[in-house]
Amino acid sequence: MKVSSGTSRLSQRLRRLVAFAGAVAQIPDFGGQGIFALFDSCRTLAVYMYTLACEGLHVNEAYATAVVLLTLVLLLNAAMRLVATKMEVSKK
Repeated sequence: MKVSSGTSRLSQRLRRLVAFAGAVAQIPDFGGQGIFALFDSCRTLAVYMYTLACEGLHVNEAYATAVVLLTLVLLLNAAMRLVATKMEVSKK
């Protein structure tokens, strides 16, 4: 019983997070607003992937989004590791 209610509560919280994290499916308009378009509402890749997977109609697109998201995470991780090693070398 407790597992079921805990799972239900987690599911409700996840739905709220998805709703508030970025439910607006638009691309920022850099032509009209310039750099300030970065502060507009848009959908994150994680929310986009979750939405595509839940719909069930665009499973291949959800997998493609997952590959892009994982690639970005790996590139960011490698860049930060490089910066960390450069900072350690400069400390010595």
